[in-house]
Amino acid sequence: MSEGKRRREETYPKIQVNEIKSLGVLEATDSAVFVGLFQRMLADDGVTERTITSVIAMTLVKGKAINVDLYAAFEGSSTFENLLAEQKTIIVNLIAAN
Repeated sequence: MSEGKRRREETYPKIQVNEIKSLGVLEATDSAVFVGLFQRMLADDGVTERTITSVIAMTLVKGKAINVDLYAAFEGSSTFENLLAEQKTIIVNLIAAN
């Protein structure tokens, strides 16, 4: 089991409503660092709990710090892998366009 997956599986059950937990660095490449977050919140009905995942990509473009944040409802461990893959594509395209 990868270190990132182990951290996700350990962290997910411990999150309380209105709490954000960092999973730390999910991956680092030559062009960006990718950080994961979990957040649990109540839905609009005030009763139903929702868990949101986020992958934040941090990079430099022409000497400027850029953060790109992607969020999705947590639907299992693959949610992070999907967001991470999408973030990598976004960062490659962002750097190439500038």
